[in-house]
Order: sequence, then structure tokens, then C-alpha cells
Amino acid sequence: MLNRVSCHIFEIQLTGRLIMNAIHKLSLPVSIQCTQRSVLTGKFSKFFLKLIVVCSITLPQLFSQSCYHPEVEAVISKVSLDSLSRFNRELTGDTTCIIGSETRRIISRFWKSDGNILAAQYLYERFRSFGYQAEYWQYSQTGMNILGVKPGNKFPNQKIILCCHYDDYVSGIVPDTTHGADDNASGTAAVLEIARILTEHELPYTIVFAAWDEEERFLFGSDAYADSCKKKGDSIIAVINLDMIAWDFNNDGVHSVGSDSNSVSLSEIMYSAVKVYLPDLNPKRTGPGSDEMSFLERGYKGVLLIEDTYSDFNSNYHTVDDNFPNLNKQYFLSLTKAAAACLLVLEYDYTINFKHTPLGSTNDTSARVAEFVISSAHGIAVAGNAPRLYYKSEGGNFNSVNAFYNNLDTFRFLLPGYPLRTKVSYYVAAQDSSGNMIGTLPYGGRGFEPPGTVPPPEFFYYYIFDQSSQCSNTVPRMLPFQTIVYDSVIIPNRGLILDLDVNLSINHTNDQDLYIWLIRDGVPMHLLSKENGGEGDNYTNTTFDDEAELSIKEGTPPFTGHFKPEAELTVLDNTELQGLWRLRILNLSTVVQGELLSWCMNFQYFDPIAVENNHVPVKMKLSQNYPNPFNASTNISYSLIKQSGVRILIFDVLGREVKTLVNTKLPAGEYVLSFNASDMSSGLYFYSMFIDGNLFETKKMVLVK
Repeated sequence: MLNRVSCHIFEIQLTGRLIMNAIHKLSLPVSIQCTQRSVLTGKFSKFFLKLIVVCSITLPQLFSQSCYHPEVEAVISKVSLDSLSRFNRELTGDTTCIIGSETRRIISRFWKSDGNILAAQYLYERFRSFGYQAEYWQYSQTGMNILGVKPGNKFPNQKIILCCHYDDYVSGIVPDTTHGADDNASGTAAVLEIARILTEHELPYTIVFAAWDEEERFLFGSDAYADSCKKKGDSIIAVINLDMIAWDFNNDGVHSVGSDSNSVSLSEIMYSAVKVYLPDLNPKRTGPGSDEMSFLERGYKGVLLIEDTYSDFNSNYHTVDDNFPNLNKQYFLSLTKAAAACLLVLEYDYTINFKHTPLGSTNDTSARVAEFVISSAHGIAVAGNAPRLYYKSEGGNFNSVNAFYNNLDTFRFLLPGYPLRTKVSYYVAAQDSSGNMIGTLPYGGRGFEPPGTVPPPEFFYYYIFDQSSQCSNTVPRMLPFQTIVYDSVIIPNRGLILDLDVNLSINHTNDQDLYIWLIRDGVPMHLLSKENGGEGDNYTNTTFDDEAELSIKEGTPPFTGHFKPEAELTVLDNTELQGLWRLRILNLSTVVQGELLSWCMNFQYFDPIAVENNHVPVKMKLSQNYPNPFNASTNISYSLIKQSGVRILIFDVLGREVKTLVNTKLPAGEYVLSFNASDMSSGLYFYSMFIDGNLFETKKMVLVK
């Protein structure tokens, strides 16, 4: 990983490539559309870098993705943690190894050290031992790349480069021992391990296993090789760069898949390969930032696989404590498998292309048409095991349907109509014409003949929303000067909020004196507007709407029309709708009184039946409500291991039934219900779950108003 802690305080100018590298090593979101030369002022450090350039990454919605193929899974299962660990320990001097028929220890891989030369020989000999064409590729008096080449059996002149940098660095000093186990013996060990497991496999395209030198000196090794490839006109299909893949302190599986705009299709293949073959990992799309950049700036496609260097930064980075015992071994193994899966998908072109515009939420209860364009170099099965659409309502089981229309690569499916307040989830699945690979949209499903019988971890979904309005019946209300006034609306509709707008009209001749909030029990005050409009008059039919084009701060009195509120109302989405809502208005004027003429809440909502899930719980369970004590909304979770008749009732301290929350038959799954107790008195209550008519469990809850 590029050194970012060793520079003195000074002002420098960097090319766009080096700015990109520096930014990525800080894991800031970037865009490859930065200016070609920009000024970087300040100092490199782990957590501070001041740039006179603001960039952001925007990825188009592309659906060219890796597919599941049993052969890929069989090959990546051969990646061995024992083997990975041995390579890492040998590269870091954690143990001895055989180099040149002698027992040696690699003490350091710092670019000036003898140990780095020894590491180069170690890599050369390992590639040779795997049966590859190994090469010392010297590009300067101090720099030596090591290459291992496996020629393709169909397209030997077209290359895929799997690479890493093998040099390391310790800040400020050159000690006797520089381990660099994560940065970057991890990537180097992964390249060796993938080279090892592919020794017996015939592959269409040539693979160049490359270990770059002097990355820590700003990509010297990869720069020299990429420049040579460009001058020779080499055909490079893809560059997969592995840099720091063994640190995951919080065990969340987060890692980055980095690319530029020219390589989005490649990054999607890497991203989806992770989703398909290593679903426990959590990939994030970012910009480029290591040796792959040497190829990107010369027009080649490249992708970076690297750990989470933003929210879970390696605390041992560039220190002598970056050693093998401090690595996350299982994470290391998983990211190595992910890189191997991506490489094999590219070699065999195990990809399917999907194009689909997700269906939006609607209040139309009739059937809907979902259209997909599906294609693959391996063909798509269109008879017998043709593409299928899977769909369900929340809490239900998936049903499937074949396309009612097919013209070449275009498939149209009919989803049935659903009643109001329903959440509908769906995904599509297709297999190739020979029945060897399967792709789903969204990523990650499996199952053949028919395709997609194993759902992906995520789905498309839309709501058949109900919509209504509730207006205050206690207006108009005067707004005395220097006074806070409240007005209330009680919404009887039960459900979760999908979208919420607030409409109001206020007479006041100095709008900048008004502060307006929306209040809901259990939720912080929500600011709609404050000190807006200057000395202008009135809010007249003003609607606070997150989807509005203009902010209330940019509006002009009397603010007629739709405006974004100062605080987004979307924070209230998926919260309980039913209950008491209040408008809070502060009139700061010392001389002007106002009047609240009217206000209404306009809302779209749906019924929360179950939390989406794809697994059956291991036991029946009734959880403690949360929050508890509560005022006035709370949630209760429960689990069913089989389809059951469920009743959940609330009782007071005298044992009297107060409220029925659930009374229906439900399939196995994990569920959560929300309810509002604004119509109940403060005190102690009990809630009980009955399963198939038998009392299962009772718990206490405390309502405090």
C-alpha cells in the first residue's frame, strides 16, 4: 500500500494519477473525472489530507454480472488456508523457507534491503515450482518485478494479469525486521496460492501472475511494466490487483472493489463474483488506488480488491506490528477465493447480462408487467428451463411464473395484482442453454432446472401503497408573539410510513419570525422551516415534500407549492403511522401575531407483516419489546419454525384483554410488529403469544407518558 505517513510537511503538486492513489488510500469516494493536474497541500497522514479538488464516484446501473457455475466453486474450494498462511509467514520472516536450496529467512522487503532481493528470488522459484514460465523483470538498478506466465490454450496473445506488490515499508525507519504481513504479503500470498491451485487447469486466456516491486515508492514497478505493455500493444483483457486483504478487525466482511469509469464492467464482475460465491463478504464500490492505476491511465481495464481502509483501518499499518499473528485468517481466505472466482469467471466468460427497470411503488392493485433483457455468450435456455420470475408478498412464500412474451433476448412476466398496503418482492433467474451456469437479478441466487430455486440474498420490491390525508379539526389557531403553539392530529390508520408530506397555511406578515416543527412521540422534533422568507407574508398552501425540487430556504413567500423541508421527512419512513402527531410553531415576533389556518398530513403507507428473510428460525421465540419502557410506540419481534396460527394479545395488570395485535395464520419466519399505545394509559402491561391456540410465552412492558 502506498506510503502515506512518511512525508514531511510541504506543498507538492501531483498528477491526477497520484492524487487518485492518495485519495483511495484514505478510502475517500473519488471520481476519475478529476483535473489532470491539481494541487495537494498539507501532509500525508493516516487520517488527514487536504485537497484542492472535490471528487465523487458515480456508477451507472449496469447488470453484467458473474454467474454461479459449479466448476468455479469446485476450484476456489481448493484455496487452502494452510498454504496461504505458509506463503505469508515465509514472506514476512515469521518462519524460514527454502530459497536457492538453502534455508533462509526473509528479514525485510524494504526496497533498499537485501531481504527484498531475497523475496524476489523466493517468488521466482515458487512460480517455477508451479510449472510456469518465470521471469525476473528488471526495470531499474533497484527495481525487479517477478512474473509467472501460464499460456492460454485458445487465446495465448490475450492476457489477464493477476497482480500484487511484494515490497513493504515501515514509517520513518528501516529496522532489522519489516514484516508487512497485510501490506502486502497478503496480496502476494494470494497471488501465489491462486497460481498454485490453477497449475492443472487449462485456461483459454494467458494469465500473468505478477508481483510488483517499489509500489511504496509510488508504483514504480507496475508503472514500468504497464508502460512496456502499452508500447508493445499488448492485449490485456483485465488487471486484478490485490493489495491488503487480511485485516478485518470488526469481522464485518467489508472490503472495497475499486475501479475507474472505464472499468465499471470489470468491477461489476468482481463485485457480483463476491456476492455469488462469498455471500458472507460485504463488498463496497470505490475508486482505484494502487498498482492497477498504472494500467488504468494507459487505457486498460483494472480492478482493485482491498480491505476496508476507511472505517476499519489497519492500526498496524506500516509498523513492525503488521505481522502474521495479527491477520484475520478467515477474511484473508475469503478474499483470496473471491479473487480466484473473478479470475475464473473472466477466463470462461461465465457472465449473464440483465437489463431491467425496477418496478416502482403504486396504488394500482391490478397485475403488473416486468420486462427483462437477458443475454449471455453461452446462450440462454428458452424452452423447458427458460427464465423465471419469482415473486411473493411480504411474509409469504415465493411463487414463480414463466414469461408470457419472449422475443429474442426480451422477456416479459406478469405479476399478479395485490391488495393495498402490500409489499411485493421479486427476482428473475436464467440459466445458460447447456444448463451449466445460473444467474439471478439481483445477484446471488442458485439452483438449476428450473433456474433460481435458491433465492438471492436481496430482492427487488415495491409497495401497493394505500394513501390518505388527516387534517386538523382544531384550527384556526392564533399565534401570539413570542409564544409556542401546538396543534394535534390523530391518525387512526395502522401501518408503516412509505411517504409523508405536510401541508399548511399560516397568516403572518414577517415569515422570518416563524419556526415550524413536526413532532411525533418517541421521535426527535422534526424541523420543517425556520427564519425563512425574510419580511415576506404568509405560508399559503405550502407542502413540505422531500421530493420537491426547491428547498424551503430557496423559496419565496407565500411559499405556495412544494418545498423540501429543512430536515428530511424520509427519516420517518418505515415507522408506525398510527398515533398522535403535533405541529409546533414558535412565533419570535414581539409585535406581529399570526394565525395557523390549516394543516394536514398526506401519507402513503403499507402493512408490516414480516421482516423479509430467507431462512427458517431455529426455535419459536417471543422477544422483549423495544424500546421498553416506551412512549408511545414500540416493537415486538417473534419467530416461527413452522406455519402456525398466531395470536398476540395485550393484558392489563388485572388480566383484562386490552388489545389484539396479531390474529392470523403465518408461515415460518421472523416477524416484527409495531404498534402505538397513544390510546392506552400509562402503566404495566403484559403481552402474550398463543401458538395454535396454546399459550407460548408472556412478557411485561411498561408504558410511560
